Amino acid sequence: MLSMVAEDHDTCPVEGFDSVRLKKIMGLPSRAEINMVITCGKRLPEGVYGERFRVPSDEVVKNF
Repeated sequence: MLSMVAEDHDTCPVEGFDSVRLKKIMGLPSRAEINMVITCGKRLPEGVYGERFRVPSDEVVKNF
C-alpha cells in the first residue's frame, strides 16, 4: 500500500468480501486462500472527503 502511495495512487482495504466467488472469478483452486483485497486508483489532487463524525466515548467505552 505504501508503494502505491509512492506512485501517486491511493488504496483502500476491503472488508467482508466473498472469497468463494472471488476465487471462482480469478480461476483459483478451492484450496487457495485470499487473505486481503485492496482497491487502488489514481489519486485526485483535491482528494475525496466525506462528512466525518465521532461517536461519544461514553457510548462505546465501558469501564468495569
